[in-house]
Amino acid sequence: MENLLKADSITVQKYLNVVDGRFRIPFTQRPYEWTKKQVSRLFYDAMGVAERKNHQHILNFVTIYKEEIDGQSYRNIYDGQQRTVTLFLIVAAFVELIDEMEGSDNSASKIRSEFLRKEGWEIDKKEEPNLVFDNEDTTIFFEQYVIDREQLAEFQMTDHEKHIKQNYDWIAKELRRYIVEQNLDVKEIRRYLSQILNNMHIIVLQTINEEVANQMFETLNNTGKKLANFYVLKNNCVKMIGEEKTSKYWEEIEQNTDGLNKNQFFTQFVSLYNGKTSDAKTIDALELHGHFKTPEAVEKMLKHMVEASFTFLTLHQPAQRRNQGKEESVKEQKRFGDLIEAVQLFKATQYRPVIMAMEVTNAYTLEEVNNVLESILHLQVRNFFIGERKNNTVEAFFPRIAQEIMAKAYESQNIIHKIQEMTLSDQSVKAALQERIFKKTEVKRVRYLLQQIYTYENSEEILINDNSMHVNLEHILPQNPREDSLWKDLFLQETIENYVGSLGNMTLVLSKANSSIGNKEFDEKRVILAKSQIPQNQEIAQNEQWTPYVIDQRVESLADSLVKVF
Repeated sequence: MENLLKADSITVQKYLNVVDGRFRIPFTQRPYEWTKKQVSRLFYDAMGVAERKNHQHILNFVTIYKEEIDGQSYRNIYDGQQRTVTLFLIVAAFVELIDEMEGSDNSASKIRSEFLRKEGWEIDKKEEPNLVFDNEDTTIFFEQYVIDREQLAEFQMTDHEKHIKQNYDWIAKELRRYIVEQNLDVKEIRRYLSQILNNMHIIVLQTINEEVANQMFETLNNTGKKLANFYVLKNNCVKMIGEEKTSKYWEEIEQNTDGLNKNQFFTQFVSLYNGKTSDAKTIDALELHGHFKTPEAVEKMLKHMVEASFTFLTLHQPAQRRNQGKEESVKEQKRFGDLIEAVQLFKATQYRPVIMAMEVTNAYTLEEVNNVLESILHLQVRNFFIGERKNNTVEAFFPRIAQEIMAKAYESQNIIHKIQEMTLSDQSVKAALQERIFKKTEVKRVRYLLQQIYTYENSEEILINDNSMHVNLEHILPQNPREDSLWKDLFLQETIENYVGSLGNMTLVLSKANSSIGNKEFDEKRVILAKSQIPQNQEIAQNEQWTPYVIDQRVESLADSLVKVF
């Protein structure tokens, strides 16, 4: 029986050399995503070898499967991609530096040809690089940016390519700093690279077929970043329905979640079927609900995932909703955008499975989605911003609602009713607002509350821009009153900070007015506020003095309006 696995310890020079076959990153592998912390560790390990401080250094193993495609030998990497790509980036940074320093010498070209891309003798004919990604655009990016050092201003980078660029830029910059500090000439730099290539070793596990490589990939534990379940799912789908069918869906999922937290998306997506689910249990949950039983079940899940990923995108970038081609009113699309910006302002994230479930079922209009979003915003403002409840009170609640929507697709009013049952009552909100002391870091959210309250109280006759370039939040009792100020006579020293942070002490003014009000006494502020176009400021100006009693009364009045708005 043929051995399933062959293990060998070889130098990095032999491992990276193009003569042994080009490296290929299979479709099933996650993108390159090492962080600076992981890259810097490998970089400084390499520089330690270069300084002869550590004559031999063993890197962890990689798993590869060799195959021939159109007469070309490829080494498919099933474990160790992150480490391998980073080694190429280190070599490329050395090549760039040597190329700049060596003048007429041609060693940089030889190194490039040996490790990065084999150079032929024919002009204008390039071999493909020694590192080939499943995505052709990523291969082109790697070749042009890392090997040829072209500045790609027009290139639309994915997360994958951003990580390659960020890490290459860091390595190149750090290498230059190191060379300057050590005062190395080009001959010494070449010697350093030679030390790294010949004295660093890597353990290569070569399998006889792709199936064994995949098994090794799933079971081996290495020092690289743990594979996210998002990409484990992709591998499972490939096994069930093949690479061609999986890629049809997966490319769209990747595109929709590009630049976003893919692991968060995947966990929230799984909650549509399973309710609250930990990151570690996502794959188990999908299996439990039968999504890997048949190829048809896998495709159905992937279709749902495509829809959910687009919704996830619009919950971050609402303008993207216009790209889906649905017939939706401009008014409701604008309302959707306004609501998303508001829930983002109040740092809401746990609600997303509810909206994802509504969109995946295709059973709700945009108006119904917006109505649910509005109820979510009200909960966020009441429970967490005003009431200062812990966010974990809805950790299981929203995923459970999402699961029920997928199972029953009940009317939107039922969803709203369930959310309202979780929302603090008018009485509780009013009581909490009396005690609430707002911090400097909460200025944007307080400004939004007042903007909404003033718009409601003015029956939308006077719409107040919530842009800080035009409207500022003004503390009537100043945040830093002067030592000789009359304010010190009206407020006790031990309570003055509480009254400064009270909603009753705040109002909205045009930015120019704000700069002129500053730390003035109330008599001076009254004159300015009386001239304001905002009726609420005119009301404030009618007070003879600004006292703790006036602030408390104003909080009560604002609270009455707030519970009607939210």
